[in-house]
Amino acid sequence: EYCAQLHLTMVSAHDDLNTVCKAFVAGFFTNVATRLPGSRHYRRLNDEQDLFLHPSSALQRLKPDIVLYTELVFTTRLYMRSAIRIDLGWLHEVAPQYFLTTA
Repeated sequence: EYCAQLHLTMVSAHDDLNTVCKAFVAGFFTNVATRLPGSRHYRRLNDEQDLFLHPSSALQRLKPDIVLYTELVFTTRLYMRSAIRIDLGWLHEVAPQYFLTTA
C-alpha cells in the first residue's frame, strides 16, 4: 500500500542475503562495531564504546570483523543482540555522508 502511494515497485530479494543485509545497514548504520584484533570484544564506530556479542549469538563462533546490531543489553557487560556480519564497503555505499573515505 505504501509502495503504491509512493509509486515504488516492490522487488523480492529472493536468496540474495546481501541485499537484505544492506537494507539493515541503511537503517542501522550507526549501530556498527569492529572486532579488535586478537580480542573477543568489539568497538562501536561512532563513539568507540566497547561491546561484546551476546553469549547466545550464533556469531560467537564465527568472530566476524565487523557487525551490525539492532539492540544493546547491559548486564555485566554491554552486549549486542540481533547482530549480523556486514561488509565495510556497504557503509560507504549506503551512508557515504556519515562514513568518509580517504583517497
